[in-house]
Amino acid sequence: MDSHEIQITGKAPIDGKLDDTKDYSIAYKRLGVRSIVRTPLEENGDYKYTYKLENLADLTAIGEDRIIQGKNKSNSKRLRNRCWIYSNDLGLEPEDFYDKFTASLIDKFESVVDFLNIK
Repeated sequence: MDSHEIQITGKAPIDGKLDDTKDYSIAYKRLGVRSIVRTPLEENGDYKYTYKLENLADLTAIGEDRIIQGKNKSNSKRLRNRCWIYSNDLGLEPEDFYDKFTASLIDKFESVVDFLNIK
């Protein structure tokens, strides 16, 4: 029988220290599958699938005595995450969409600045 597991990578800055003597529950808002590793278990055709996930948004660490928020503060990561969500909702390939979106944004930079009125 095939087995399935996840491996989460990436970092998110948090707004406080964690106590290494306590356990925490982590709530992710969005994770993206970055790769899938298929490893044969036995010669009978069964495999172990490891889904490597990356944190794409903010997270919450829930401890015994407090809640710690993790904010993904990089605007470039936030833009990539938003493009990822949008492209997935439309059934598009996320990296292709991100590349096309940022290229178009750069080409029309002055128009976007004028439209947003952020001078």
